[in-house]
Amino acid sequence: MLQKLMSLFAILITCIFLPACEKAPANNTGPAFHLISNDNFEEGPFAYIDKADFIDSQGQVTAHSQLLARCSVLDEHSDTPCDTQTLPFLASENLNPNTQQILNRLIVSDLWMADNFALLLQDMPADMYRLFASTTAIVIHREIRPAFFWSETGAIYLDPAYLWLTQTQKNSISQDADYRADFASQLKFINLARYSIDGDFAFGSNANRNTQQTLYALSALLFHELAHANDFFPPASVSTAASKHPAEQLIIAHTASSLSNSSLPLQSDIWHRLANVIWRGIDASADLSSLTASDVGQLFAVDGANDAYNFLETPYPEGLHFEDTAMLFEEVMMKIHYDIDREIAFATALNDTIALCSDLRVHWQAINRYREDHVLIRAQLIIDVLLPGHNYDGFFIHPPAAGIYTYCVAQTTQSRQSLSTPSSIPLQSHFWH
Repeated sequence: MLQKLMSLFAILITCIFLPACEKAPANNTGPAFHLISNDNFEEGPFAYIDKADFIDSQGQVTAHSQLLARCSVLDEHSDTPCDTQTLPFLASENLNPNTQQILNRLIVSDLWMADNFALLLQDMPADMYRLFASTTAIVIHREIRPAFFWSETGAIYLDPAYLWLTQTQKNSISQDADYRADFASQLKFINLARYSIDGDFAFGSNANRNTQQTLYALSALLFHELAHANDFFPPASVSTAASKHPAEQLIIAHTASSLSNSSLPLQSDIWHRLANVIWRGIDASADLSSLTASDVGQLFAVDGANDAYNFLETPYPEGLHFEDTAMLFEEVMMKIHYDIDREIAFATALNDTIALCSDLRVHWQAINRYREDHVLIRAQLIIDVLLPGHNYDGFFIHPPAAGIYTYCVAQTTQSRQSLSTPSSIPLQSHFWH
């Protein structure tokens, strides 16, 4: 039980993740099934999803909603991707899509998902609208977990756990754990992350959250997955790219990821290997399984990542860090647009059951990692590429003051204290992507 809980909290981070993992094609000749923010679904990402499940943003089954489902929900063994004449990128309509243009590309399994998405979209910043230009479709289904971006279709696939506003809505979606939940059970440390506002978890709780908290949760997810989409398909390059070829054949270069990898690469070999354990399920070697939370924290501190997920490399093309791009972009956008802080930590379990902060001892912690000079320069590179012409230079010249770290900081080896004490607050972490 302890190992399962440790592995669960080891992947409660922002994405996605989907979250840069890719399933290699059988002949290993190149990328065939890109699941950016995901690794290997044993039965395929759409094993429990029927194309007939989907409706449009108005709750109707139409020729257009059927087209979106046919082009985005693919069986990798039998379905052929649509070409970009059949389903072009949103950029072909507008480099700055409006609300209706975005909703026209949305298909859902339940009408409340479309209603909530449309409601929350109204309060999102202009940057978010601009980022949608690099997508062909937005797919939300009760069985999608975790969220991901797929370069073969140019679509993003969203976990509705980021969308619910009521318990009835929450109860209507999959309750399954992320398939990666056991991967980190071989490791001694627990990886923690959360967004916070004035010391409180920004996304609410598993039982209750208001519209603003759900807006924050969905925005973090979208900044992450849309960063992937723009990394693969810059809007200017696909705005006139309608052709008889599928989306994936339009990839010229992974713009931001390639640049950061060549000019400011991540350095830690150990963390690259740990990422393969945590998110790909690779067996941990003896040296990795012996590392403590203090050990990994010290290695993390001197590198340029803002999350452990950044270190996950893609096999095709080899050595790129798509999650590095998405994590840096996501954190900075959440701070710029919502003034939300991001806290991370590496901890050790003190009890078999991990439900409260007092069940852990934190050995290394940080807040707003983008403020570190060696992280800030990498974040600015990413934003410059993904949002050309932005007006955030002032943010990078004078980053906002660091927040006060409040995430499980009062740790002791003593027995669990009452819920009123800081060290016994419920442990809260991000959803999956």
